[in-house]
Amino acid sequence: MYIRKLYLILILLITFMASFATGYFMVEKYVGSSIKNKSYNLEKQPNVVTAKSSSNNNIDAVINSNTKIVRFISYRRGVEYEVPKVEKPNEELLGMNFELASEYFKKDGYVISSFTSDQVTVKRYIDDVWPPNTYLMIAEDGLVKCYKIDENSKPIFLEEVEIEFEVQPEDVQTELKRGKIFENQEKLEEYIANIDS
Repeated sequence: MYIRKLYLILILLITFMASFATGYFMVEKYVGSSIKNKSYNLEKQPNVVTAKSSSNNNIDAVINSNTKIVRFISYRRGVEYEVPKVEKPNEELLGMNFELASEYFKKDGYVISSFTSDQVTVKRYIDDVWPPNTYLMIAEDGLVKCYKIDENSKPIFLEEVEIEFEVQPEDVQTELKRGKIFENQEKLEEYIANIDS
C-alpha cells in the first residue's frame, strides 16, 4: 500500500514537472521570438502605440548620428493634411531607444509611428486648425469656395468656384464637404480644372 502511494505521488510529480517544462519552453519560445521581431507602429488613434512584428523594426534599435528623424504635423480639420520635416538627430537624441525617444518627443506633442536605427517617424496631431500657408476648397451652403489659409491658420476668401457639386462622385463631394487642402495655388487650380472637365 505504501509503495503504491509512493508510485502514485512519483507519477503525479513527473507529470507536473513535464507539464511545467513544456509550458515554460513554449512561452519562452513565443515571447523570445516576439521580442526579437517587435516593432512600434501608430494605430488609427493618436497617442496609442502598439507593437507589431516586422523585420525592419525592433526594440533593440537606438538613434545614432545616421538616423533620419521624420516629423509629421498632421492637420485633421477637413481632409487630413500632413506636413513632413526631415532632420538629423540632435545630441540629446543620440543613443535613445524607443521608450526614451517616446518620452522625448511626447514633450513636444509627438508620438512615434515607426522606430528603427535608420529612421524614426513621429507625428503630431492638430485638430480644429487649418494648416498655415495653404489653400482650401470647401463646400459651404451648396457652394464651392476657395480660401487662402494665412500663416495664422485663418482662411481668407479668394473666390467661389462654379462647379456642379451634386454631379461630382461621392468621394469628391465628401472631400469638399470636409474641406480639401492644397499645398499651393497651382495645385488648387489644377484640381479645379480636373473636376470641372
